Amino acid sequence: MTLVKITTENPEDLFKSPEFPVLPAGKHLFVVANELEVSQSSGDDPKDMIKLEARCQDEDENKGVPVFDNFLVIASPRNDKEETAKKIHDAKLAQFVVACGVKTREELSQGMEFDLAELNGKFFQAISKVSLVNVYPEELDEHGKPKKVARASIKQYLFEPETTAPAQA
Repeated sequence: MTLVKITTENPEDLFKSPEFPVLPAGKHLFVVANELEVSQSSGDDPKDMIKLEARCQDEDENKGVPVFDNFLVIASPRNDKEETAKKIHDAKLAQFVVACGVKTREELSQGMEFDLAELNGKFFQAISKVSLVNVYPEELDEHGKPKKVARASIKQYLFEPETTAPAQA
């Protein structure tokens, strides 16, 4: 048996939702901060997905603030819903790859493959958005409804020539 002891200066902090900095909505420079790989989501109907952690690289108080995104990988759609999801996520992933400068629009349009490892550590520009999400459903607000917190996410990957990130070594 392994015994573990939790210590804290303020025991009330143990039972509060953690607070995270929220990147303001707008255009930002990011870097891919995690090693991208295809993994399986959890839940009743697990799906293959690529999980992205990007960190803001703006030279201001937002530097280092994380933003997360997911790309579903659906090789063989089984129904109309999966076909629609495949189109949406394939387009989003293609835009991300071009934004990172790994492949061009033409190369991806012709079906050229790429290695996910090529994206690791790449810089890209994107527009972020802020949404209220129900992260901790058991925590209620002052009106007795599930508490919602602000979370930033990627709204659009920028990949036109005038929005490319600085050259990388």
